[in-house]
Amino acid sequence: MLATTAPGAGGLRYLPYLSGSATPFWDDQARGTFAGFTESHGAGEFYRAVLEGLAFETKVLLDRLEVPAGRVEEIVVLGGGSASRAWIEILASVLNRPLAISATTEATALGAAILAASAVDLVPGGVAAAAESMAGVERRVQPTPELVAVYAPASQSYAQLYPALKAWFRS
Repeated sequence: MLATTAPGAGGLRYLPYLSGSATPFWDDQARGTFAGFTESHGAGEFYRAVLEGLAFETKVLLDRLEVPAGRVEEIVVLGGGSASRAWIEILASVLNRPLAISATTEATALGAAILAASAVDLVPGGVAAAAESMAGVERRVQPTPELVAVYAPASQSYAQLYPALKAWFRS
């Protein structure tokens, strides 16, 4: 479906707040929402809008994180979604950053092992050293310039959705 659906999902946007919004809005009244759909939108646009909405939400978080922390130089992607080339291409292009794809998809188990190895000093140097020795990068994915050109303005329109709907969610 993604191969036959244009990036930007024909202007369809999706807020991924199925259980409310956590960071950065902390709003348990926020709801998952599709905005901007018309009779011309089909299953492909809805599917693409969901993936793009998740990526746009990640960009909202990254943008807010970088205000106090400075530019994040490397983003490592792991977990089940990292196996989807389409999702990774969307994410890299929305963030307009290269992504490092972890060689390990079992994020929870790996995280627990890293913390345990650090706690018992199995790997000297703390959590960062344990992570460095136990995790590896399988490949790197660069943003696609044509997608960046579509996603930059789409991301700006996405960032306006929650503020515009906040009062409505509460009603």
